[in-house]
Amino acid sequence: MKLFKIGIILLCLLSFSCSKNDNPVASQDGFADYIGGIGTQRVYRTTERWLQPGTNIPYYSVPDSLRHRLSIDSAQIAEGICSIANYTENVNEIGDDFYTSWKLNSPRNSYRRLASLSGGTIYNLAYELDALINGTVYSLGGYGIGDNIYHDSIDAYYSVPMPENIKIAPIVPYIKKVLMVGNSWSRYKFVDTSKSKTTIEDIAQVVDKVHLTLSCGTVDAYKIKITGYHYDPDYNFDMGYEYFVPNVGLVLKESDMELYQWNSSTGTTVAFRQIIRQELISYNFIK
Repeated sequence: MKLFKIGIILLCLLSFSCSKNDNPVASQDGFADYIGGIGTQRVYRTTERWLQPGTNIPYYSVPDSLRHRLSIDSAQIAEGICSIANYTENVNEIGDDFYTSWKLNSPRNSYRRLASLSGGTIYNLAYELDALINGTVYSLGGYGIGDNIYHDSIDAYYSVPMPENIKIAPIVPYIKKVLMVGNSWSRYKFVDTSKSKTTIEDIAQVVDKVHLTLSCGTVDAYKIKITGYHYDPDYNFDMGYEYFVPNVGLVLKESDMELYQWNSSTGTTVAFRQIIRQELISYNFIK
């Protein structure tokens, strides 16, 4: 009986020590797998809004005579939505062509390939307006995310650049397997080897753990801020936020930036505010 009581006391102490842990990563997260095993699928929707610089006024001015003929409604137009894309991301095996041509020198099963399964569809307001004005037929365009190769290491996933770019674009972690608030790492790095010697680097930092309600469900996610740094000259800018859930992956990505584009036909620079939201709609995660 005494041994039984001692066992109960030890069990209570163990439970208490786990519940009082101040580590921002829950103990059950362990080394989370954010990419997923072969066969994992995630369906995303990306909404892009173009607004006039520094405002919430839509960048595109749509004539009233054309509004009822567009594929998006007045509420979406008022929000400044200019494109909507849907695609399925799939985790595939590394084939012989990737393994040999990319000169991967680790066991093949330590690499994973993220690609669109069968492409997706993208709606583009500018193209549809052009079609309506010129009396042509508009059809939804195809959309794919291309191929991204990730190397699975003990504590992180590394995006693998093309072989010829390795010297000027070092391999850096895409996502840490265990995330803690305050941790940061280099997400992307480019070193200009010409006379300018400019270095461009994106830094990812875990700034919070938040509760989100998304199309895929309600989740507790790690909020990661991405900041772009340009050295010589020195300046930096916010590139937005990413939200990751252990054993699920990226669930949300959002950015709000003012951009400038050169219009070669008019010889002018176009300025606009771009807001992008990429949200996970559904997923089938395989360990």
